Amino acid sequence: MREFLEFVDAASSRLGMYCPGKTYGEFVAMIYGFSFARNHAPLLGFREWLVMRFDGGNNMTWDGLALFIMNIRLDSYVEGDDQNHLKAVRGAANLISEFVHEREECGLRRVMVNYQNWLMAQSWYDPEIYDSGSYSRGE
Repeated sequence: MREFLEFVDAASSRLGMYCPGKTYGEFVAMIYGFSFARNHAPLLGFREWLVMRFDGGNNMTWDGLALFIMNIRLDSYVEGDDQNHLKAVRGAANLISEFVHEREECGLRRVMVNYQNWLMAQSWYDPEIYDSGSYSRGE
């Protein structure tokens, strides 16, 4: 995970070197690519950790949740408001770093157990539907 954190830090602190458009969208795509190349291991549990931190957003991806947590509104993921994109990139890098350190300290299992407990506490969550797998077959 140290290699992943070093990559996130380098890319976020020298954004133009890694992302020519210097956008949050490019940064996110690069992070997804790095994670994908390592069988999704670096980001495993990150979305769930963000959902618990935000206390909502279970239907969102991590990059959207990060923007909500940081209270940043980007009108577009493309070039434009450079300062907001830079702020979003640095904020996302900080969230990723915080998550990785917590995951290393507590373990991925603890992150996922906490997420399951969070789900069980939600009024809309019905474990019989989700645990049975019937939702995936359209029943």
